Amino acid sequence: MSDGGLQGEGAGLRDLPQVLVDRIVRAALETMKPKEAARLAITSASLRAAIASHRMYWRSFSAKHAFLPSQENQAENVLRQAPEGDWWFSWYMQRMHTRWLVRRTVQRFLDFLGPQSAAAFKMGASLIDLDDFESKTRFGLPWQVWELYRYRNGQAGGRERAVFVGFSRLLPLHEILDAHGLQQLTRPFCLRNSEDDDTMVPITTEFEGRKRFYAGESGSIYLGTDFQNVKVADSLVAWLQKWLI
Repeated sequence: MSDGGLQGEGAGLRDLPQVLVDRIVRAALETMKPKEAARLAITSASLRAAIASHRMYWRSFSAKHAFLPSQENQAENVLRQAPEGDWWFSWYMQRMHTRWLVRRTVQRFLDFLGPQSAAAFKMGASLIDLDDFESKTRFGLPWQVWELYRYRNGQAGGRERAVFVGFSRLLPLHEILDAHGLQQLTRPFCLRNSEDDDTMVPITTEFEGRKRFYAGESGSIYLGTDFQNVKVADSLVAWLQKWLI
């Protein structure tokens, strides 16, 4: 049964017992993609309840996209806000919304950057690369920064000046590691902002090397210089949107 067929019968499904709706949805989910299931879930309360209740379905696709909750504070926030019984559905939907938001914002940058800067962007980091980075740094990338690198793994360096924001180049994950000589499981380059008590890693470098932007483990973005670190935005998307205004 297609999701289009189920949507067309929305009024009729609302009149069916919930147990029967659950059986219909269970059969449909065997061949339905998550995007189709999510779109179907917003058509009626009974369909949402039935679709969200299939925890293993949403957990399996969360695992496929590496959306398993590795950061306890993020997991607790979702669990606290989600209706009882549909935690994995809420988790998956929030992560996919973050992916859509980050990619849409970055694409706007790509549309307006010069050809050299746009061409310097690397393909997205693999799940293995992201896991390796977090393991070696013991730094849990916040959702939006994780999605940024999953989409575009920084910009290549070289003679031509590639820029991302201002006069800064977005660092690939391996450059962040190499630049600070991470050869073991330590965090020597992770700075701590005393004002917010937030651990940070650099994500950009300026050509002259006098300042760079940092991503905090909380999700905030900071501007770091030789003298101080100043928070410039509460999130990656909020920071990027400031440059697009």
